[in-house]
Amino acid sequence: MELWTYETSRGPAILRLARVEDIPHLIQLNKHCFPSMAEQNVVWNRGQLQNHIRLFPEGQIVVEMGGEILGACSSLIVRLGTDDYRPHTYSGITDGGYFHSHDPEGDTLYGADVYVHPDARGLGVGNQLYEARRRLCRQRNLRRIVAGGRIHGYAKHAATMTPAQYVRAVEAGELRDLVLSFQLREGFVVKGLLRNYIRDPNSHNHATFLEWSNPDYEQRDESAQRKVRVAAVQYQVRKIASFAEFAEQI
Repeated sequence: MELWTYETSRGPAILRLARVEDIPHLIQLNKHCFPSMAEQNVVWNRGQLQNHIRLFPEGQIVVEMGGEILGACSSLIVRLGTDDYRPHTYSGITDGGYFHSHDPEGDTLYGADVYVHPDARGLGVGNQLYEARRRLCRQRNLRRIVAGGRIHGYAKHAATMTPAQYVRAVEAGELRDLVLSFQLREGFVVKGLLRNYIRDPNSHNHATFLEWSNPDYEQRDESAQRKVRVAAVQYQVRKIASFAEFAEQI
């Protein structure tokens, strides 16, 4: 996918694909962005990030300025089957964060993570990463983008509100949530609530089921997709003198 450079108040920033040499920086950035989740050991490790780049390099994007990574996102392609909005956990849909569940023939881009250095907020880093995902979704002719969005500020209201009430208040503009309010501005729609989605004290382990529909999606011809089963047998290697001997063995 072709990425781009954009202007910020501090100078130009570059969107590019993540590289293996970025992994130590991404691990530290992830921990810095999610300190409470780092305590729960729910942050990326080297093996996971290596797998992301190996399995789906297009979905691993960083924003860099002056040689420093300000933010990054991780994505994979999935197919949720007959129920587009079935409940799931973060570990389940990402295969423990290793992305072995990535399905190149799937119809949905799954937003596994977006993280931006706190000092870079206000530079449009998150918006650019979300735009990169939307462009990737269009380019791959995927039907939609979905994600589990942690309700970051819920812990402060848990004594007086249920998670569903909190989400409705944020949707109505009565409350502001650092994560959900931003996702709503980016065009995502809340389709449901995911319980026990991920170990996160801020959200009491809850997340929203978010969806962005690709307006340019063209329906695929499923009848054109055919599976072929191949069976093979290895015969014992034997010395033969003629084709007749070979035919006799077969």
